[in-house]
This record gives sequence, C-alpha cells and structure tokens, in this order.
Amino acid sequence: MATEVLNAQPRSETGKGAARKLRAAKQVPGIVYGHKREPQALALDARHLQKMPDRVSADTTVFEPPIGGGPSRPLIRDIQRHPFRREILHIDFQELVAGELVTVDIPLVLVGTPVGVRLSGGMLDVVLRTIRVEFDTANNPNHIEVDFS
Repeated sequence: MATEVLNAQPRSETGKGAARKLRAAKQVPGIVYGHKREPQALALDARHLQKMPDRVSADTTVFEPPIGGGPSRPLIRDIQRHPFRREILHIDFQELVAGELVTVDIPLVLVGTPVGVRLSGGMLDVVLRTIRVEFDTANNPNHIEVDFS
C-alpha cells in the first residue's frame, strides 16, 4: 500500500467565496469525512497536488495530511477539475478505519506477452484497465498484476 504525505492545513471558512480566495492564493480546498467523524475542511498546496499524479496513483494511495484532531489516513474519493485547464478545484477525502471495507477501482498491470502475439503476429486488445475491488483498509493493494504469457 502506497502512502503519500500532503501539505494540508485545517481551515475554518467554507463556501464559494472562501474557496475562491484559496484558489487565488494557489491553494486547493478539500474536505475529509469518514466514519464517526465531523467533516473537516482543508487547504492543500496546489503546486504539490499538480505534481502528485506523476508519482502516485490517486485512486489507490492512502494519504497522510498533517491535520489536527489526531492521525488521519484518508483515501481520495473525488477530484474536481477545471473543464479545460489542468487545475484541481476541489478534493474529497474519505477517512479509512481499520476493519471497515472500502470499494476502490484498482489498476491492472499487464505482464508478459501472449503466445498469439509473440508467435502468430496477433494483436492484444485490452478493454479493461481497472477492476473494482472491495477490501479491508489494512490490505490496500496498489495494483493487480495480470500475466498474459
């Protein structure tokens, strides 16, 4: 299971005006919600978030934002993006609790070369790139390897 530390600060102001002010200050509004927890508004560093998809898979990575109220290990539930710019507008996090089942789309990693491609000149057409998996939060896989040889 991959983990990533985020630069996040708790924020008290919420709403459209507060979100616009955060975006003007090169920050991204976000929220953490979860099991027996009051939703907590966050302000995240926009530059750090723009580089994040190059390093980790946002769908299957557990994040560690340094926020108040005890340790938190959330998973990204939704990323709202600008329609035509590469700008992240808002992020929703769901806090993970040990023993709780979570449903996530896990990417498939293709390993090997099929015999028909290698020997007969065939083509491999992969239709499914992810698979929906329900698992305990302690056993979060990053990816699932599929051997085609």
